[in-house]
Amino acid sequence: MKFISSLTGLGILTAAALVQGEDLNNGKRLHEENCMRCHTPDIYIRDNRKIKSFAQLEKQIRQCELANDLTWLDEDISDVTAYLNATYYLFEIK
Repeated sequence: MKFISSLTGLGILTAAALVQGEDLNNGKRLHEENCMRCHTPDIYIRDNRKIKSFAQLEKQIRQCELANDLTWLDEDISDVTAYLNATYYLFEIK
């Protein structure tokens, strides 16, 4: 039952992201192609993670994008932010 609830929650998050215009599949692809060079999923689930809000998450992604000369569009940053939030952080979006 818990597994079904998780799937339902992910479906709701996916639907919410699509309503706002984010593409979680693009976010996942960009993350896997670019971010996994430096980060493993452990960084997102550790007890003492530094990111405490959706705004901080987006800010950190922008900093990583600049530091790695990725030249992502704003939509790409939004997609990666939405993907990480839906997958790991689950912050409320205001």
